[in-house]
Amino acid sequence: MLNYGYAVLRAATSRALVCAGLLPGLGLFHANRGDAFALASDLMEPYRPFVDGIVWELAQAGLGEATLDRELKAQLLGVLNLAVGIEGRAMPLGLALGRSASSPRSELRRATGSPETAGERRGASCAGGRRRRTAGWRRRSA
Repeated sequence: MLNYGYAVLRAATSRALVCAGLLPGLGLFHANRGDAFALASDLMEPYRPFVDGIVWELAQAGLGEATLDRELKAQLLGVLNLAVGIEGRAMPLGLALGRSASSPRSELRRATGSPETAGERRGASCAGGRRRRTAGWRRRSA
């Protein structure tokens, strides 16, 4: 269960990094280990205790040795909805990952004096852009 929870967290972290314009494979502490998501592994470290907490609660409820079925996966996926405090505000962990991922980019931009893009000035997000691009998409019937 712990591995599945970490996989959920790592995938969400990788997505947040890509949305922030960063490469999840270029890590700082997890570098040079053949890890395609080294930066995601670095960034998810502070959020691991949230996964640990869910797994601990499931183990206390007697589900520690249970088969990882659809219901348990859904509970582990719920880690992204847990309220966390970041920048003095409470927000879902999924949004906090986005804030954490965009922080290194803004620091690099400030250090190099690089201007922000029009999308960054508008506050565009990866999910927001995706919704706009797929709004006219319709499923074809077979």
